[in-house]
Amino acid sequence: MRPLVRNDVHLLLQASVELVGNVAAYKIPVDDSVMQINISVGMVSKGIISLKRPGGSLVQVGQPGVSITDTVGARVLTVSTPAMGEWTIGVSGTGTTLIAASASTPLYLHKFDFVTLTGRTEHVGYFPLEGNPISGKTQTMRASLFGVDNGLQFSFRRPNGSLIAPFSMVAGNLNAAAKQDFIGEVVPPSETFLIYVNGVTATGRPFQRVYPGQQSTSAVEVRLSSDPSAVPAGRQTRVAFSITNYGPANTFSFSALDTKGFLVGTAPAAIALGPDESKTVTISVLAPAGTPEGTQFSITLVATGTLAPTTNLAVVTLSVDITNRNPVCSAASANPSVIRIPNHKMVPVSVVGAASSTASVTISASNLSVPRLIVVRRFNGAKMNRRHMLTNLARVCASLVLLPFVNVARAFEKLVRPHDQWKKILPAASYAVLFEEGTERPGSSPLNAEKRKGTFVCAACNLPLFKSEQKYESGTGWPSFYDVMPGAVERKRDFKMLLPRTEYHCARCGGHQGHIFEDGPKPTGLRYCNNGVALSFVPSDQTLPELRA
Repeated sequence: MRPLVRNDVHLLLQASVELVGNVAAYKIPVDDSVMQINISVGMVSKGIISLKRPGGSLVQVGQPGVSITDTVGARVLTVSTPAMGEWTIGVSGTGTTLIAASASTPLYLHKFDFVTLTGRTEHVGYFPLEGNPISGKTQTMRASLFGVDNGLQFSFRRPNGSLIAPFSMVAGNLNAAAKQDFIGEVVPPSETFLIYVNGVTATGRPFQRVYPGQQSTSAVEVRLSSDPSAVPAGRQTRVAFSITNYGPANTFSFSALDTKGFLVGTAPAAIALGPDESKTVTISVLAPAGTPEGTQFSITLVATGTLAPTTNLAVVTLSVDITNRNPVCSAASANPSVIRIPNHKMVPVSVVGAASSTASVTISASNLSVPRLIVVRRFNGAKMNRRHMLTNLARVCASLVLLPFVNVARAFEKLVRPHDQWKKILPAASYAVLFEEGTERPGSSPLNAEKRKGTFVCAACNLPLFKSEQKYESGTGWPSFYDVMPGAVERKRDFKMLLPRTEYHCARCGGHQGHIFEDGPKPTGLRYCNNGVALSFVPSDQTLPELRA
């Protein structure tokens, strides 16, 4: 779907040139999609500024469809329904001169960024780099062009418009979010550059478009090297970043900031790095005791070269967790899971894969002198703390039944199914949201008006996600909840709207549900903004469906 852009005004040319009394001339190809062109020229010392049509005639005041506005250091020329072909803007004067040509056109370069391929299993995609790309290193680039989808030539240009190098990008990448996304592996230039794209329209007319703004690369990389899944409230947490220098020997100083005032300090404050050398910088944060669970905050670390000028940054978004949270056992497994025990022998059984907010957890039951061991994998969803867990393990041993998946949180086996199978099972609208991370239209879900007592389950695998008591009216047009059933969802960072957001999905099948925002009611202060087509409602007087196998 083509984005709505005010007036559909887009760049055909952008240039910055230093004049010393000479004349600079630039060609502007006008294609059959252009409805109006606007030329602006800004100069320190204004000289002659002229615009010529494809046939060579001069654009002048008083001609039909022509508007010319002059100020002390600038001129703006507007031509309605311009003739197709190559127009020429000529300027003379002294000092820095800025030239921009824009047009009302539905054919434009909508997006350009450097990206990295990342995401959870079966939901991999391209996400923007948080800092600048590294000069001299192969990077993945993404561009979105509306109006033409083949026969394109991309190029790096200097700020004055001269060519640095062409590069290739192709559409149809399976990990791209839209068909108009072009993906390419390129080595960006070390100098400041612009992005140009040239091609021909469907009628064979040459066109040129420019992505607004100059781009730059960096010789230093700032990369998150330790990402705590959560920050316990009331306890200091360290977040480590790896700093790599790809340029000449340099000394880097660091500045950090966060969005909630949780920052304690950065160590070290500066480091010296040789070529291709890496070192670690640590940021310490402390969320005060009592900070609501789920509170999100972002940390930005900026590295600046002091000997050779270069800079880059990294951003990480973290969530506050409660201290000493019960371990999550959704990925736990017994080792061994089935055993045969000779009489009067003792065999240890461990449970691995359970995780707390700060460390891995291993639970073991050993020295069982029993004639038979039965492994039970399914159980109800009540919470259990560590003291209750040990007590229940003792009871289990006494009754000859061992529960290796100790019920600290809801446990279940992950459901992994190819997307083509989900597509056959689910309605098209549900599949688009759950496994293509689409978003339904606000106000379209019948669940907005659902007031009955019951349970909201995942529309794909039937895992219970929300109780009706957790639902509230947010006024957003999407079903909203202030809390979720324990262990029912998993979270990840999402940059699809450029700014980081927290996406959440079903912990069992991975189906996308929605995003979490910090504008919900008490006691959590959170809003789980859910797509209605990703849920099914089961009234309290009906039996919950079996989990889909």
